Amino acid sequence: MIAPVRPLPSRPAPAWEADLGPVLAEPVRDEAPRRRSRPASRILLGLLVGLLVGLLVFGAAGYRVGLRGPLAGAAQDPAGSTSDVFGGDKALAALATAWLPVATGCAAEPAGAEAAAAHVSCTAGKLSVHFVRYDSVARRDEARKVRREQHADAKRLAPGATHLLRRPSASQRTRGEYIEYTYVSGEGADAPIVAGVWWDDRDTPLATYVEARWADGLGDSWTPLREMWQKYS
Repeated sequence: MIAPVRPLPSRPAPAWEADLGPVLAEPVRDEAPRRRSRPASRILLGLLVGLLVGLLVFGAAGYRVGLRGPLAGAAQDPAGSTSDVFGGDKALAALATAWLPVATGCAAEPAGAEAAAAHVSCTAGKLSVHFVRYDSVARRDEARKVRREQHADAKRLAPGATHLLRRPSASQRTRGEYIEYTYVSGEGADAPIVAGVWWDDRDTPLATYVEARWADGLGDSWTPLREMWQKYS
């Protein structure tokens, strides 16, 4: 006969286990993985990249909006009202393309002035800018001859004019004569002196010239005209 098993006498729980009782009684929960904090340098780099992208996108758009002058409208929207200023003359409009950042208030001049088939005048600060298609190359040469004669007066009216040159424009759109000239606008001793720069295309009846008053417009210097020609011709 098998002797009955006697239960073991109960022991009091150790002090360290009693202290953990409430903690071990709590349900075990899976802890979510902790996010690694990004170094400050990486955060700063991300902000700089975002700022740069914003400047490139919105800055370019803002530049385009800022150029919504008459000529800028013609370049962006050929079907717009500005194209009417050039009368559908693509060659004349192309001649004016380089002036898009500065030319404003463009308007067609009356037909027949200077025997021109098309003449569009604009303003660029204190300068007046003119884009002209003559009836023929011969007519263009006649207008050029007038500028040559006015160039002879430049030595007396506005010293420092350069000699006559044959050179391409800065944008390479034309290759012809470059003439610095002057004339007196009006009658009387107080009539202002006007200085200008003319350049034309050797093979087509196209020409451009820029003028301004010698004293209050140019400060008695050819430099503003030459710089404008260098930037936008």
